[in-house]
Amino acid sequence: LYNNQRYDMGTYYASKRFFDPVKSRQVLFGWVNYHCDGTNWSGVQSFPRIVLPNPTKNNSIITYPIEELQTLRSPSTPVWKVTDT
Repeated sequence: LYNNQRYDMGTYYASKRFFDPVKSRQVLFGWVNYHCDGTNWSGVQSFPRIVLPNPTKNNSIITYPIEELQTLRSPSTPVWKVTDT
């Protein structure tokens, strides 16, 4: 809880954070309550996020996915013509 702003409750919980000394940043990840029908599991680990003070709103935080997640993306492939067969 940071100035009444909750980030570890509801469908996002059991969060953990650590300090990344190489990039001098706080990294946060947690558990997301999620159920997929037809499975016997419930929940997924969230992507890691960077935690920053909100520059436009005093006493609040903002989070963004860490930049390294971009390396997981595949190059896009343009679709020039789609036909219904």
